Amino acid sequence: MSGAPLPAQAVTPAHSVLRRFVSMALVHGVLVAGAIFMLAPFVWMLVTSIKPPAEIFSGEIALWPKRFYGVENYSLAMEKAPLLRFALNGVIICVGILAVQLLVAIPCAYALAKLRFPGRNLLFVLILLGLCIPVQVPAMPLYIGLAQLGLL
Repeated sequence: MSGAPLPAQAVTPAHSVLRRFVSMALVHGVLVAGAIFMLAPFVWMLVTSIKPPAEIFSGEIALWPKRFYGVENYSLAMEKAPLLRFALNGVIICVGILAVQLLVAIPCAYALAKLRFPGRNLLFVLILLGLCIPVQVPAMPLYIGLAQLGLL
């Protein structure tokens, strides 16, 4: 073995541009594959909603229906259940929750950000710890408590 240094490999600007292009193409390919994987059930659900019942329960799998049956399916769904009323109820509940949260959260956030008072850091830590608790954790105790109070 000789002690001669190995020649340094020259990196040209074209090589770095090509390398960046390939890496970005791979990243975008993975992202597009993930998006297709995530959106496939929704596409399948929407396409199935416009198929006739016989085609839904047949053994063959086809993305696009042979016969468009969307008007019949959606009119039957509107007759069986008041879906528009359910949607309106959801909008009313969401707007109410948003209004209450904004009325409470904005003054609290202002007080924590701008005002100096004893226990401010402790209160901030308690708020952060409360945000770490998943919504599902207090669901059963809240349900039991509301049931015992007769509010359900």
